[in-house]
Amino acid sequence: MKSVEQLMTAAKDCSQAGRLAQAEALYRAVLEKNPQHGEALHMLGVLTYQCGQPERAVELISRAIASANDNADYRLNLGIVQHSIGRLQEAETCCRQALILRPDYAEAHYNLGVVLDGQGRLEAAAASYRRALELRPAFAEAHYNLGVLLDKQDRWDEAIASFRRALEIRP
Repeated sequence: MKSVEQLMTAAKDCSQAGRLAQAEALYRAVLEKNPQHGEALHMLGVLTYQCGQPERAVELISRAIASANDNADYRLNLGIVQHSIGRLQEAETCCRQALILRPDYAEAHYNLGVVLDGQGRLEAAAASYRRALELRPAFAEAHYNLGVLLDKQDRWDEAIASFRRALEIRP
């Protein structure tokens, strides 16, 4: 019989290889042994989201947060799922909670920018993208999204510079 650690390793390997059904079965096997296993709940939630079940993903990732309240990754991924189903305020809260736990989390600043942009809060979104870029200068998606945002504001020279930088990083 495999240990929880062995099952988790196998599940992550399957997930990375695109064998999602096998990964799901392995995460469920972990949860049979330990129903409050935070990482298994989180990863199963992410997998469930990838398979087009965002409401179920919210439930699973929320349970993961309840079992490991200090995990910024769990909160960020919950925010991404909430954003995907149009719950922008909840998504913003999740991103901000992730940033409380890890202030230098470039992906959380980026995703907060996405949410704020979706709310029409362009200056705040630009500040979030810029903070993500301070933390991770080679973050192509942040350069691109900042360019889109600057274009919306008719700041074309700055937008072009952002798009060029994104293309330099990821041609």
